[in-house]
Amino acid sequence: MAVNISTEPQVKFVSKLSTTTNLVLDIKGGLRAEKTPLILHRDHGGVNQKFLQIDAGNGESQIACMCSGMVLDVEDGAVKDNTPIIQFHNHYGDNQLFRIVDVGNGYCKIVSKLHPDMVLDVRGGATADSTPIILHRYHGGHNQLWRLDPL
Repeated sequence: MAVNISTEPQVKFVSKLSTTTNLVLDIKGGLRAEKTPLILHRDHGGVNQKFLQIDAGNGESQIACMCSGMVLDVEDGAVKDNTPIIQFHNHYGDNQLFRIVDVGNGYCKIVSKLHPDMVLDVRGGATADSTPIILHRYHGGHNQLWRLDPL
């Protein structure tokens, strides 16, 4: 299925961990290689911090990286805490589908189709640049909540 990127919403995912500096989802180093990890990083406006939210139907989305055209992927489709989130070529697998669920006050959780309790999480709630983004069971912490800012 070809995607017309001009019609898909372009967004930045801002962590609720942000205080004075916006901390956002980032493709590490802006690399275009498969399996490059998704990290948390200070907002610098780079294309590796910009994503397309692609409607996949049934309330699900794929999240495509503007820097590579690849989509977010739960590595190896593993449904366990601490599984890395990477970019990977689109194979339309369930490990590449997410629900963006409103939790109130302008924030959402990003839920994997693989399991309704597994969400994108900033490992350990750390706020340092290059902190890995992982799949983790939902507990409602700020490290699991995101704000979608349109570009």
